[in-house]
Amino acid sequence: MNPKHQSILGVFGCERSLKLPHTSLLLFLAMLQLSAEPDLHHLTYGETGDSGSQIRKGWLLVNEMGCFQCHDEPNNFPKKIPSFDAPDLGNVHSRLSPDFVYQFVQNPEQFHPGTRMPDVMNHLTVEQKEEAARHITAYLWQHQATPRLNEAISKKDTLPKAREGYQLFNSIGCFACHPSFGAHPLSVPASLKHVGNKYLFEGLKNFLLSPQEIRRGYRMPDFKLTDDEAEKLSSYLMQDSPNKIGQKLDIELGKPELGRVLFNEFSCSNCHRSSKTLEMRSNNIPIPPPDSLSNGCLAESPPEHSPRYGLSSLQKDLIRSALRADSRSTDFSEKRTTEDYLTLLKCNACHERIPLPGPHPGTIAHFATSGEDLGDEGRIPPRLNGVGRKLTRKALRKTILGEFAVRPYMDTRMPNWGIKHAERLTELLARSDEKSGERPTPRLGQENQVGRNMWGRALMGTGGLGCIQCHPLNGNQSLGIRAMDLVHVAQRLRAPWFRDYLLNPAEFRPGTRMPSFWPDGKPSISGQGGSTERQIDSIWVYLNELDQSRLPEGMESKGNFILKPEHNPIVFRTFIEGAGLHAIAVGSPLQYHVAFDSKSCRWHLAWYGPFLDAESTWDDRFTPLTPALGKKLPWFPTSKNLWIWDKVLGEEIALKANPRFSGYRLNKEGIPSFHYKLHDMEISDQVEAIAEGLHRRVRFENSGRNFRWLILESSDLTQINGKRFKTGDSFFINILEGTTEIVKKENQMQFWMIPTESGFEYTITRGQIHE
Repeated sequence: MNPKHQSILGVFGCERSLKLPHTSLLLFLAMLQLSAEPDLHHLTYGETGDSGSQIRKGWLLVNEMGCFQCHDEPNNFPKKIPSFDAPDLGNVHSRLSPDFVYQFVQNPEQFHPGTRMPDVMNHLTVEQKEEAARHITAYLWQHQATPRLNEAISKKDTLPKAREGYQLFNSIGCFACHPSFGAHPLSVPASLKHVGNKYLFEGLKNFLLSPQEIRRGYRMPDFKLTDDEAEKLSSYLMQDSPNKIGQKLDIELGKPELGRVLFNEFSCSNCHRSSKTLEMRSNNIPIPPPDSLSNGCLAESPPEHSPRYGLSSLQKDLIRSALRADSRSTDFSEKRTTEDYLTLLKCNACHERIPLPGPHPGTIAHFATSGEDLGDEGRIPPRLNGVGRKLTRKALRKTILGEFAVRPYMDTRMPNWGIKHAERLTELLARSDEKSGERPTPRLGQENQVGRNMWGRALMGTGGLGCIQCHPLNGNQSLGIRAMDLVHVAQRLRAPWFRDYLLNPAEFRPGTRMPSFWPDGKPSISGQGGSTERQIDSIWVYLNELDQSRLPEGMESKGNFILKPEHNPIVFRTFIEGAGLHAIAVGSPLQYHVAFDSKSCRWHLAWYGPFLDAESTWDDRFTPLTPALGKKLPWFPTSKNLWIWDKVLGEEIALKANPRFSGYRLNKEGIPSFHYKLHDMEISDQVEAIAEGLHRRVRFENSGRNFRWLILESSDLTQINGKRFKTGDSFFINILEGTTEIVKKENQMQFWMIPTESGFEYTITRGQIHE
């Protein structure tokens, strides 16, 4: 026995041994001497393959078992495969049954078959295990005077929710990683049989709601459950749980301070974090030399003080092959590493990606859909072959984070895998799926020779290729079956992949009902750009400008021209009454809208209410000036916006300038900032809608001169305090950034200016806008 353990347990010998009802059960299980092989079948697949494959799988096993929590990491260990953290034990008392913890730490495999938790008490007697487990449990519950137990819930009350939980388990995709093929209805999969004994009801429910908070970076993802869904799943998983009757374990007899010592002596703190007390992490142990790799944890019969992982002979051989290998002899290319990463996360339990084994036939039978007319395309999760080339990095990252659900008809959910996996896997997929010599789209350098919005609209409609027969468009229902909404195309796909897919859909999705409208690379209909390149690029242009475009023929209805910013701002270029022929309107879901004149580089118009009617822009060859639809607001000056102090005249004078517009840029919320050059200054000018008005922010490089920037003209201006003004129209200006205000009076008008060298910021709001 380890002398450290012996000295501690010797203290226990002076006390009365705690006899608990599970002593006889533990003794019986110890006598069985059952093999405790971790559930790592997804790493080995039975066949070991060539030597390079064995080395790679060996490293995956080393990584999976957390060997480097105790051992130094060798130089030839591959860095890009994911490591998995052990559960955070900081609030374990709010999640787990103390009775389960007491049993589990004595013999992990018997109370959680397939666990990766090693047996660290193998060298102790049954009585010593009980004693040690009692103190460790007390340590983990030291700030909880009485263990939380589940309230007694009758089976009659929980059965309806358990049935709904079972249906939910099978519909959203839980069964892919926790199968129970051939089992009777409502049965819990073998891999989850321990859950009912392990968790408190509320603890399991909270874990299902936020699994990544407990097991950071682990393979249990967040399915974004509602509170009601988590309760139903918990009812299903705990339907036969003894914890529902509230078994009581008196852990008060244990000593937390001794439990803390044992927690560190058994090196639990190497893997687990606990927020209660600062544990003492052990120093890392060097990896044994190649001729000693059959000793310690890897021995056929590990020494009594070594942790016992229950590894099979095959698994031990794979680990030895990795530790003995020269790093140069192993294939850890981007492609191989990507395959390993997907395997570790079990992505191939739902998705096909050659050469990995795909979903089990029994799993495929479970996939369901609300869009029955789509067949398998509507129920089976998409293939991942070439997905790194298909999706933009931004879209790929959001998809892995579960933020890009584009198939509402598919019952199986794409969960959130967490930021660490999303960032690493995005890069791996993008790099491994790169296509050498990928042909660029024709827009690059040929903007005047390729697609047009109007051709794309015509091709989408019933008079063209009829895309809307199957596909919804920006929430507008398709004319036939319900396939994917094409509004997502521009947000998700890379243009070269989109072009290649349209040329031959069946090459990318075998069995798809999507036809090729350009057989052998030739257009199936004439006109609308004529050539294949122009037609495909016209569709791409139209889908990228969808928020500013008319719906295709067959989907558009009369009176459907009102632009309505619902979730994000709309930036729309047209002829606007009061803003001129070079106007760019910015519409906001908050119903405060503005118009910028890109010729004079000034804001000319603000209004509240409906945004714009685009019918004249879209449907009239000679577009008349479009009026703002809402209530106009006198919120921008109508005279020159830039003034400077004239030493000769001794007064402020408006500068004559020839501004040069250089475009606008959108931030991540879709709000544009307009950029222009004025008096050799590069200026950024942004107006953003806020709850009761507008927020303006102007920035430019320090020119060494102090300009006066006109922000308001009024015949009735009252200064409330140094940073706040009010006009007779009951709207207010609040300076957020800027120096002392200057008010110039001329012909009964007041010109309010802000002296500045580098920029300013203010809000302008209306007190009674809804009157």
